[in-house]
Amino acid sequence: MSKSQIRATVHVTASSGDSNHRPEPARVQRAADSLRGLGFEVVRAGRYGVSVKADRQRFEVELGIAPGHAEGAGVAISPRDNALTGLIDYVDILPPASLAGK
Repeated sequence: MSKSQIRATVHVTASSGDSNHRPEPARVQRAADSLRGLGFEVVRAGRYGVSVKADRQRFEVELGIAPGHAEGAGVAISPRDNALTGLIDYVDILPPASLAGK
């Protein structure tokens, strides 16, 4: 029943559009709320982005990540929801969790 979950950090832009500046907390919260509304499990809203979990299809459909894209930093996105356009700019897809000691 459970599909494999992908863990990722969705990076939020500052209102200035400057990637060197930390986004305002209200922007991070707005991104978290939007992602939650699209079916992502929000793990944490941090200083620069939102940590989420979801199945691969949700990432592909909602954020426009290329099908089959493996983990990596700075993965390009093309959000389907206009509310996220200009609010988020890329995703860092984390490697699958491994069991300790293996």
